[in-house]
Amino acid sequence: MMPTVYDRAGSLVTPGDLFENMAYYRVRYPFKVVRKYAKNLPAKLQTGRELKEVFELGKEAPRPPLNFSPPGEEAIGNLKFARAIFLTWGSEVDSDIRDGNVASRDWHIAPVFPLADLAKHKTIDESGNSIYVSDAIMQGKSPKYFPLPPNPDDPSPEWRYVDFRRICLVPAVHVSASTRSWRLGAPALNGLYVHLMWFFTRKKIFFSLIKCPSCGNELSRDEAFEGQKLEGQNIEPES
Repeated sequence: MMPTVYDRAGSLVTPGDLFENMAYYRVRYPFKVVRKYAKNLPAKLQTGRELKEVFELGKEAPRPPLNFSPPGEEAIGNLKFARAIFLTWGSEVDSDIRDGNVASRDWHIAPVFPLADLAKHKTIDESGNSIYVSDAIMQGKSPKYFPLPPNPDDPSPEWRYVDFRRICLVPAVHVSASTRSWRLGAPALNGLYVHLMWFFTRKKIFFSLIKCPSCGNELSRDEAFEGQKLEGQNIEPES
C-alpha cells in the first residue's frame, strides 16, 4: 500500500475515517457492575461526588436485581485512547443521523497503533519460519492487522497498523464529537475491507483472481462492498 492512500475527511462520518483520539475498551472478567449508592452518607463524609456500589456477578446478588434492558447496568472495564479507524457502514450512519438516533446508537471502530510497538515481537509464517510481527504486517501476511502509512499530517514517517482483534462499539455521539482530518481513499478502503474479511473468515479467496463459474471470466476484487455518497465522490459500485 503506497503512502498516497488518504483523502481529506468530509463533513459526514464515513467508513475509513481516521480519528486521532478515540476511546476503545475491553470489559474485564470476572464481570463487575456499578450502580449509584442508594443510601445517604452522613454530612461529614459527603464529597459532592456521585458514589457507586460495585457488584461482582456470580458472587453477589444486588437488590433490586440487575437490569439488562437498555441502557442496562454500568460495567467496569479497561478504557484507553488511541488513533482509530471507523468501520460502520455508511448507510447505517446516514440512517442514524437522518432519523435523529445518534444519541442512542453505537458505531464500530478499530484502534490503530504504532508499528514500532511490535518491533521485538515474533511469530511463525505460513512456511513455518520465524518472522517479526511488524514485517509480517508490512508484507500483508497477518489477517489480524492491516498496515497504514503515515498520513500527511504526521510529524514522522511512522507506519501504524489497524488491530482487528480489538474492534469494539463506541457511542455514536463520541464518534461525532471526535477529531478527524483524513480518511482512506476508495482503493485503500476496499483493501481494508478485503483484509477484514480475511480476518473473520481466514480464507484467502479475496487475495487471488476469482473466475466466474458461468463464463469463466476473471472477476475484479477491486470493488466497493457498499458505498456512501461522499462530498465530491461516490464509491458505490457501478451497475
